[in-house]
Amino acid sequence: MQTTDPTTDTYATIDPIEGIDGWRSVTNSTVRNAIPVLRRRQGMIVVLQTDQSAWQLKASPWAFDNTDWTAFGTGGSNTNGTVTSVGVNTANGFAGTVSNNATNARISITTSVNGILLGDGTNAAALTLPTHTVLGNTTSGTAAPAGVSLSSAMDAEFTAGQGDILYRGSLAWATRGAGNSGQFLQTQGAGANPVWASLPSAGASVGGVVTVPISAAFGGTGLTSLTAHGVLIGNGTGTVNVAAPSASGQILTDQGNAADPSFASTGIKLAQHYGVITATNSNGTQTLNLAASDWFSLASLTGNTTLAVANATNGQQFTIEAQQSNGNYSLTFFSGITWFGSPYSAPTMPVTNGAWLAATIKTTGTNTYHGWTLGTSNA
Repeated sequence: MQTTDPTTDTYATIDPIEGIDGWRSVTNSTVRNAIPVLRRRQGMIVVLQTDQSAWQLKASPWAFDNTDWTAFGTGGSNTNGTVTSVGVNTANGFAGTVSNNATNARISITTSVNGILLGDGTNAAALTLPTHTVLGNTTSGTAAPAGVSLSSAMDAEFTAGQGDILYRGSLAWATRGAGNSGQFLQTQGAGANPVWASLPSAGASVGGVVTVPISAAFGGTGLTSLTAHGVLIGNGTGTVNVAAPSASGQILTDQGNAADPSFASTGIKLAQHYGVITATNSNGTQTLNLAASDWFSLASLTGNTTLAVANATNGQQFTIEAQQSNGNYSLTFFSGITWFGSPYSAPTMPVTNGAWLAATIKTTGTNTYHGWTLGTSNA
């Protein structure tokens, strides 16, 4: 039959569902598989509306399921078809099977080795990776991936220069070649790449880094070494001055607010006290070692006693006290003493048992002395 107008008539005169062979469209695979024998012909094409895939009818006999159809290579967005075989190189530790000859069939891969399934253009082979390696291509061209060390991968991507520094640029990671000896890596802030920079003159600061020697402005001395036994003298923000040690016995004296203090001899004598040396049951000759003490105590004389001195220093002053014991024992002082105060002679020991005599003596020269009697006690 022929329509009056093939494009504007309300009812079409031919419906593919009612015909045989040719193209037709159905909602899904269930409707496709239910097409009856009288409407089937080998080679007919059916499109599934669910995924727009096209299927071609195989030769009979038919099972009226998915096995009756094979994916048609043209048309539709899904070309999945029936998987009927799989080739896997079992010699490399792999084996494979097809679950069934059905739509979206699954290939089951089993392996007896630990590795990656890698195709070589013909078969699948196992690729195992050594410890601490990654899968990559470090050549200059296209090549099959292989296990490479992280260091080799970074060398291929960046540079292999010793001393290079890796940093993040605005678009990608990059390297900064090694700088000159003594330079430091200086940040330029979040919007720029770091650069190598040189240290400035001694004592200055760059980004919180203080160079050596540290200047006084940053809490240092400005010196790389200090004079042994010297005294540091402030100099404002300038380099600290040092008063070098001088002759023994000199003292640091002020030179006013316009000059540094210095060591000098002023004529001032400093008294030195060594502590008390006490001797008991004294008799005979007792030598007073003036290098060891400047106070001598002779307790409980047990006989007549004579005093002598050793290691006297000009200007040294020392004190002597002696205690009377049972009996009337005498105390004889060494010669060369000029005694002050009446009777202008050496004092004598008291006769009372337990009483004390005290005198102080000052060295005035070689074997010359001035002496003063301090007095005696009753007991």
